[in-house]
Amino acid sequence: QILATLATETVAKMLGIEPGAPCLVVERRTQNDLGNVTWAKLWYAGANHRLVATFTPTG
Repeated sequence: QILATLATETVAKMLGIEPGAPCLVVERRTQNDLGNVTWAKLWYAGANHRLVATFTPTG
């Protein structure tokens, strides 16, 4: 899951940005047959990062 949101006071302090600054949040899960193996929620300062994807059709 990828979400654009605003930094809370706690997140802003950790990222060295102002509270309410734009952020990109990436939530990632790894699963196997038994269920979730890993879970991560990664916050990025919006002014410093960009998400770029390239898709190539197959077939």
